[in-house]
Amino acid sequence: MRLSPLLFSILVFFSSASSNALEIPLNLTKGELDDVTRILGFNTSTKFLSNPYPLGGYTGLEVGVSLEIINIEELSLLGSQTSPQSEFRFNRISVGKGLYNNVDAFIHFVPYSRSNQVSEYGGLVKWGFFEAEYLPFSVSALFHLNTMNIEDSFVNQSVGGDLMFGVNVNRFALYFGGGYVRSRSLFTSNILDGSVALTPENTYKETFNSGHSFVGVHFNIWKLFLAGQIDKYEDPVYSLKLGYRL
Repeated sequence: MRLSPLLFSILVFFSSASSNALEIPLNLTKGELDDVTRILGFNTSTKFLSNPYPLGGYTGLEVGVSLEIINIEELSLLGSQTSPQSEFRFNRISVGKGLYNNVDAFIHFVPYSRSNQVSEYGGLVKWGFFEAEYLPFSVSALFHLNTMNIEDSFVNQSVGGDLMFGVNVNRFALYFGGGYVRSRSLFTSNILDGSVALTPENTYKETFNSGHSFVGVHFNIWKLFLAGQIDKYEDPVYSLKLGYRL
């Protein structure tokens, strides 16, 4: 319990120090919309960033804050272009709870900030359906969803499933896996070129699909943990998470 104030201070610092603003180009043509979804849709979908070992039934609880870094250099060159943008950084706060039969549930959201005008929320369910009897090896299925809203101009809903393999040794864990992500994107008329055919609500909707692979590491320090993960859709995304697991 003595670490709780320190942990809270670290989480607040981690959450407040790393966000940056994002500008979506105007006059996007229909052919450029798949690039926007690739950069801001798939890349912002839910990340695991935890220990592959189950949380531990009804008593298991995890809280954390993550930092995600997405390369958006290509975004600046679309439409009527913007000033150069190299990367988009944002934070997620997450809470995980152990349920039953090695099933864990996580929810996450982006804390409100006037500077980046981004809102996001989502969740993940992990089912650990195999644990080796004599080896620290496990296999889990992940099911996740996420909604990302950027300036009310681009709204992306992603749903996906992954198969994850994990190895736990003392205070260290390695995990990796892959699966599939489906994104449904909505673009409002204020960022679209006049040639894009709109719905009666002055929006344009389209669905995109992508494969997904990832690899991550997890370090325990008492009840604190630090996790790092690299996700690969068409582009790599780098994530870091600091948390507390009961």
